[in-house]
Amino acid sequence: MTIQQPILATTDLSVAARHAMALGGRLSSRLGTPFHVAHVVRSKQLDLISGALPFSRQTLIDQVTERASESVHAEIEAAGVGGEPVIHIQLGRAFDEIASLAKTINAQLLVLGYQGSSGAGQGPGSIAKKCVRHAPCNVLLVTEDAPERFKRIVVGIDFSEDSRIALKEATRFAAAHESELVLVHVYSNPFEFTNFAGLQQDTSKQFAMYVQSLRSELESLESEIRSMANGVSVRHELLQEKSYGRAISDYCKRNQVDLAVIGALGRAGLRYLLLGSTAERVLQTTPCSVLTIRL
Repeated sequence: MTIQQPILATTDLSVAARHAMALGGRLSSRLGTPFHVAHVVRSKQLDLISGALPFSRQTLIDQVTERASESVHAEIEAAGVGGEPVIHIQLGRAFDEIASLAKTINAQLLVLGYQGSSGAGQGPGSIAKKCVRHAPCNVLLVTEDAPERFKRIVVGIDFSEDSRIALKEATRFAAAHESELVLVHVYSNPFEFTNFAGLQQDTSKQFAMYVQSLRSELESLESEIRSMANGVSVRHELLQEKSYGRAISDYCKRNQVDLAVIGALGRAGLRYLLLGSTAERVLQTTPCSVLTIRL
């Protein structure tokens, strides 16, 4: 029997984390995967107060761990998570413990809550950013106002093998949520260099052929998705823009997108998900939830 990789949600007992945990639980149920919930008690905070208490540090740890477990159980109930999720109370530094646990349980997905670009936090905080860059699995950042079901999912496509991996995950999410899936390709005019070179040639026909070739590739991908995922509504968008991050972010803002799925290491040779200014733009300015794919 194949053992399903679990989904791991983290909670800091905030409203945003509760919302993310609820979505993670629903996704786990739809996909038929085990669901784990983790809360990290920061050891530095315990070190600051343990010396002033009339009992041992271990007694303090036991008491704090017990109370944290009670709080997490209450959050799970408040989030409406069904079944019996596995609860982990970790002691240490938040990112280190989350990453270590994700690796230990071989998580397929790490789910975290954040305020999104429209909230006061202006994008993910430091822990979420570290998880996006360094966690050993895919990471789903869920905004505080995310709907119960992702109705419209956008995935960035550049026709590389890496973006196909992102597309596969986006398709799986679209099937689980019965979502509309939009394949977005961002491009610029490859013939613009002729003007800079002083050639002054009319390349409008070549450019039109180039755009049509991109459209044909996207239509081919649409056909593949329809054949492997019955019932998934899929379409494509071509966006002419020099900045990948700005194009994706602006499209999500204009079109009521619930989830943006981004891969890494495409044709441009940029680690635009895990490193670099483009990743920062997408994460900081996209108002919807973001699924980042570990490649």
